[in-house]
Amino acid sequence: MIKGLVYGLRKFWSEVFSGDLLILFFSIVLAVTSISSVSFLGDRLKSSMQMQASSILGADLVLRSASEIDPNYLNAAAANGLNTAETSTFLSMIITENDNLLTSIKAVTESYPLRGELKVVNFEGIQIQHSGSPESGNIWVERKISESLELTYLDTVSIGNKSFIVNGIIEDYPDRNSSFVGFYPIAIVNIHDVVEMGVIQTGSRVVYRNLFSGTQSNLDKFEESLENIPASIRVQKASDVKDNMGEDIANSTTFFSLASLFTIIISIIAAMMAVRRYANRNLLQTSLMKVFGAPKSFILGYQIIQLTLIVITATSLGLILGFGLQHLLLVTLEGIINVDLPPPSFQPLILGFITAAFVVSATASPYIKILSETEPIRILRNDFEISLSSNLMIYLVAFFI
Repeated sequence: MIKGLVYGLRKFWSEVFSGDLLILFFSIVLAVTSISSVSFLGDRLKSSMQMQASSILGADLVLRSASEIDPNYLNAAAANGLNTAETSTFLSMIITENDNLLTSIKAVTESYPLRGELKVVNFEGIQIQHSGSPESGNIWVERKISESLELTYLDTVSIGNKSFIVNGIIEDYPDRNSSFVGFYPIAIVNIHDVVEMGVIQTGSRVVYRNLFSGTQSNLDKFEESLENIPASIRVQKASDVKDNMGEDIANSTTFFSLASLFTIIISIIAAMMAVRRYANRNLLQTSLMKVFGAPKSFILGYQIIQLTLIVITATSLGLILGFGLQHLLLVTLEGIINVDLPPPSFQPLILGFITAAFVVSATASPYIKILSETEPIRILRNDFEISLSSNLMIYLVAFFI
């Protein structure tokens, strides 16, 4: 076997450029390029969706309720190594000396948000560095509020019994609410100021949210403790949001997946033709090797090392081309995908090598078996040809792949 491997290494490039293996080489490149390009794109979209889903919630997991949530959930989460935050959102009037406006008030803790970014700027448009919530007595408002009420920097506004100083404009924030409070412009205050406002009374409509983030294992442990959670508390997970987003993205990439499948089928057909021609051309050479004493292991080693090198080199080239092609796919989907995507994982690389290995094994393994086992006298007498059953097996295996 070792001698066969060494001989195959020496003969590799001459065999490749002989023609038949060159066709097999480019067939693998074509198959790997097509499937890896879609796989690279899908993998990056999947990672991006996970990030976007967490940003939409402002956390990895959220408990949401119309009534105050038991603080024991926050304590249990902290005990499981999770980060926590709280928000309370309700409608109230922001009152100035000359005007007023119905606004969605979001009261948050200092650790808000756990995922995504709360972007706050001053009245000159310069971003403000903050800890996550305004200091007690301060308020950040969306630009629509500042324009409607004609607010300027450090103006004083009132919410209920509490006065606030306006010292920031909200440019962007995660966990945009889709309930009744989400239809109004938002203002953010410190959660410790809610009691002094005196606006939350019996019957007031308030959305309470507990936010959690951390490693997946810690999240899973904490989620197990929520099995008996009251029906009034709704559990929201980033994975649920990701699944909904994934349906839209999947519809956009279906066409590319079908095109990739069609390309792979063409590649397999070309590979079958190339391998068959290669086998027929090597029948006489293989028989002469056997006549001069080459064992079956030598023949197998010689063939296996050549096909292995073809898989490695063709797959590497196909992955490089596939990574470049997925950038062109992103240009095609520019109107649908308008976010910066993270780099891909190793999964598309593994899939590329698996694709190449399946293409070669499905098309070449029956012929290698025939070359290594056929008696040389039959080949020298020219009374040997590859049986129909062998061809059928190749076609069936390749078809199902």
